[in-house]
Amino acid sequence: MPKKVLFLDAFGTLLSGGMESIIRACEEIVDKNSLAMTPNEFLIVWDGHYKEVLGGEFITLWRANEVSLKKTYKELGIEDDTDGYLNRMYKSWYHAELYEDASEALPKLGSVPKCMVSNADEHLLDVAMKKNGLHFEYAVSSEKARGYKPYPKIFQCALGEVGCEPGEAVMVGDSQTSDIVGARRMGIPVIWINRFNEERREGVPEPDFEAKDIVEMVEILSDNGLFQIED
Repeated sequence: MPKKVLFLDAFGTLLSGGMESIIRACEEIVDKNSLAMTPNEFLIVWDGHYKEVLGGEFITLWRANEVSLKKTYKELGIEDDTDGYLNRMYKSWYHAELYEDASEALPKLGSVPKCMVSNADEHLLDVAMKKNGLHFEYAVSSEKARGYKPYPKIFQCALGEVGCEPGEAVMVGDSQTSDIVGARRMGIPVIWINRFNEERREGVPEPDFEAKDIVEMVEILSDNGLFQIED
């Protein structure tokens, strides 16, 4: 059945450097503080606090990262600053570039109504989109919605902006938690962009479709009659 709008995540889905910059921060923290754990183990602790923060009263993405990182330090007994790591993370996000496959495939979506749905502060998302020539009909940041994926508020805001029901949209994203869990919870069909051949984690529902990149995602949209794709 044809859909009305395509919801697209930004960082990690269309734009490079999202998760990579977070991993680099974890590597730096683990190395500097001589922690007896891997960067991925550190990230798991940080991510747990991050999710708790996102589910509470709204704060900006910068503050969410700062608060959750400080909670991680406290749990692990670390005495270190946070600003340096977060500044480097944000700098990389402001300079994020389109994945090559996204540059190749996005022009084929020219006639498809698109809405960026991103866990990002408004200025960050605006700069990243303009820098990469992304001119979507709609864009909803977590700051604009006052809520984050995977929680309903940001999806409800996006649906309201477009004026459609959950079943009339398709969510495309790389995050198992934010995009798969969030979209399925709302009844929005989801295409998981699995660039790094990840295993689906326990408790994460099966996505409607899985693609290795944006080129394959466009093929899925076309092959399943979800949108009219340009040749």
